[in-house]
Amino acid sequence: MKVSGFTFLRNGQMLGYPFVESIRSILPIVDEFVVALGPCEDETEAAIRGIGDPRVKVIRTEWNERIRNDLRVQGFVYGQQKSIALFNCTGDLTSSVFVRLVRLIRSVINSCILFAELLIRCSVNLESSPVSPDFW
Repeated sequence: MKVSGFTFLRNGQMLGYPFVESIRSILPIVDEFVVALGPCEDETEAAIRGIGDPRVKVIRTEWNERIRNDLRVQGFVYGQQKSIALFNCTGDLTSSVFVRLVRLIRSVINSCILFAELLIRCSVNLESSPVSPDFW
């Protein structure tokens, strides 16, 4: 099974997004990571390519911000960019990984690691635990 992750981005450095760290943190659990990259006025593309991992695929896109004249309808361009990234994924299982969510994923993984270390340090014996084994 091949797992794909994807996101969309534009002017990541200028806006101060931790996109390089986010992409690197998700790479251990995906087989490919697709970035739909809009036109940038900074070095975002160079930073992404600087990751140096062949699993990271950059798809250059254009952002048509005038596609909807109704300013009350927001997120249309984001949805369009997300669809472009998703369409370019080749995995059997595809996961949308946005920059803001990768921090959450990283903190959950770190919490699991810390909990496992705590169990090891405390020498918890699951067989003699008062919790039923069915819950483990």
